[in-house]
Amino acid sequence: MACFNLLNFNWYLLSSNLDNFRPILSITAQTYGVTTADVGNLSTVFPLVYVVISIHVGYFIDSYGFKKAILLCTSFMAVFGLLRAF
Repeated sequence: MACFNLLNFNWYLLSSNLDNFRPILSITAQTYGVTTADVGNLSTVFPLVYVVISIHVGYFIDSYGFKKAILLCTSFMAVFGLLRAF
């Protein structure tokens, strides 16, 4: 029974991201010319990607240290932030 409650809680966390976007879902879909299902799917992808990436980042932090991980991540953010600006 406890496992079932835990699974329900995990699905709540995944669906809460979509609940945050529900009021502006149709406005966003009209702005970008896509369907509301596309916007909903895109907003649901973030938590799933976060889980996959966090496993690899945790391994990197354990292997190389926290300072090197922060340096690498801020470097990625700077490079991709500059690429997005142009």
